[in-house]
Amino acid sequence: MQRNAVLDTSKGFTLIEVLCVVVIIGILAAVAIPTYNTYIEKSRQKAAESAIAEARSRLSLELARFQLENNDKPANMGAFLNTTVSTNIGLSGNALDLGTDFTVTLTHNSTTATITVSNVKGAALDTNVTGTWTLP
Repeated sequence: MQRNAVLDTSKGFTLIEVLCVVVIIGILAAVAIPTYNTYIEKSRQKAAESAIAEARSRLSLELARFQLENNDKPANMGAFLNTTVSTNIGLSGNALDLGTDFTVTLTHNSTTATITVSNVKGAALDTNVTGTWTLP
């Protein structure tokens, strides 16, 4: 009689229970992974916006320095950026050095600089983030 009592006690999970758990985990993953990717992209966009704000503040600071040293405002954006300003803000060609976390380019016409961030932490953005800074 004891032998049957040992065989009647079940231990572990049935195949149906295991399959139900696997299906539930699959459904959760199907919802969580796209949501996670969306949050990551939004955080990269916000980081790019902060990089643009830093570039604007660098340009504003250098404009103030330029005006103090020269007692005049620059004639145009090209004249402004071709002085020591480009070195002070980290501009080399069109690339603006804001550290290794961002790929930033700066293009300009006579009065406006366009700041474009295309990469954050080595990952390309779905849409480049751009901002402008206007020479007063």
